[in-house]
Amino acid sequence: MKSNIKKIAFFGFFAASLAFTSCDNAANNNDTADTNRTNYTEFVTRIEGERDRWDTDTAYWETVDRDYEPMRTQMDAEYATADENRKKEIDDVRSRYDKVKGDYMAAREQRMAAANNEKRSAELRTKVFGAEATADLSNVNGKNIRSYYEKLVDNVKQNKESYTPDDWDAVKAWYEKLDAMKNNFEGKDLSAKDNLAIARLKVEYDLVAKTRRIDAKTEQKVDEQTNKMDPAK
Repeated sequence: MKSNIKKIAFFGFFAASLAFTSCDNAANNNDTADTNRTNYTEFVTRIEGERDRWDTDTAYWETVDRDYEPMRTQMDAEYATADENRKKEIDDVRSRYDKVKGDYMAAREQRMAAANNEKRSAELRTKVFGAEATADLSNVNGKNIRSYYEKLVDNVKQNKESYTPDDWDAVKAWYEKLDAMKNNFEGKDLSAKDNLAIARLKVEYDLVAKTRRIDAKTEQKVDEQTNKMDPAK
């Protein structure tokens, strides 16, 4: 009888120990999951606040991706067994991360496009005016502005068929810049002879630019429509 009582007591104690251990493990697992989720949330909050680094730190997102990967693995593992509330919390933080990454990628593409456009503009400016021309044409004065008109008009006539719409936009901006500067130089160091020559050059420019610039934009639209109809191109 005493032996049976001892056995019952032993198994009761053993069962209680298992239950306690199970509860303790569950609590530890919950604590770990809470810590992981807190770390993940704080990580996303941090990168949301670091947008000012995007333009200066070229390796920024490579570092973020490296730090994010183990957290993503932890969240994926928890998600498989999480209840609906925890899943929603994880989904919310994932969405925040995806949005920041999407914003970063869009900003990077814009920076790359701007850099390419700036490079292309600099190359075209050198081709049109020569290496001595500054980006803002600040080296132009009343005594040399005629030569700048001549270079621009000559280049337009020679390259009108190969100009892209962006090229035409750049040329138009330079032309308008020269016009504004010429008006400022009149009555000062711009001679009457040069002013008359510039008037003739402006007529030449208008004859070529107005029609050809429109043609270039039309051709671009046709190409875009063709590419939409035939994505394989």
